[in-house]
Amino acid sequence: MAITSHIKWFPSAAFLATVLLGAYYRLAYQPLVRASAAQDKELSTLWARLVSSNEQVRACRGLSIENHKERVMELKGALANLEAAQKLVRERIEIGAATRAKMEQPWQLIDFQIERLQQAGAVLRMAKENHVAVEAAALAGLPEYSVDLPEPRLLWPRLDMATQLLTAAIQSKVTSIRNLNQLSPITHPGPTHDAPALEEVAMRIELVGPTESATRFLKSIPATSDRLVALGFTGTVTNKPVFFIDKILVRKFAPDRPGEVQLEARVCGFVPWPAAPNTGGAR
Repeated sequence: MAITSHIKWFPSAAFLATVLLGAYYRLAYQPLVRASAAQDKELSTLWARLVSSNEQVRACRGLSIENHKERVMELKGALANLEAAQKLVRERIEIGAATRAKMEQPWQLIDFQIERLQQAGAVLRMAKENHVAVEAAALAGLPEYSVDLPEPRLLWPRLDMATQLLTAAIQSKVTSIRNLNQLSPITHPGPTHDAPALEEVAMRIELVGPTESATRFLKSIPATSDRLVALGFTGTVTNKPVFFIDKILVRKFAPDRPGEVQLEARVCGFVPWPAAPNTGGAR
């Protein structure tokens, strides 16, 4: 009798166990599998990104769990050095406050023409005081307005740079400044290449003078502020940005003047493009 009761109870227990297993599979096991698969997918994606960065990004090559802290410190140090270098470059190519203020104003041609005449007059007076001959071709080399200029406000720093270059030559006590040419500028785009960032202003100057004066002039080109004062320069030229020497040609000037040389130099400077659009006119 007991055996018969046990046999009758067994199918019910088996059915109940099957139902419980099915419920566990559906309500517990399947969600657990899906959650695990989702986590695996996220981990696989992150791993693929890590492998890709190790292969494509130079700074991440060789990155691992063991050295990641050291690599982070190295990258932070490199970033700090880069920011310091960027700050130093900006300071060295920074234009004067007065010129920067003019660039921020709407462009007016008449204001520029007046300033150009005043700067030419100031150069001639300084040259006369220092007994330096400034030929007409040198003054004609001061920048002029042209209708095809993409950004006329850049003429302000170009005029300032040209005047400072002539002033440096005069204070170097050269004999004469024979020529000054404005060369074609080069526009350098920003990191995203969607807008101009820097304008490279290039000039060619030709002068004659004693070897000591030519040497002093060359020393002034890359110098700024305190260094210019130490070299004996005075006035507005001590506020100039860094100029870069691209090419130099030095030769004897004349057989009967052995102490003098003729110097030709290609010099360039850099100017940040104005941030705001120009709303002025050629008036």
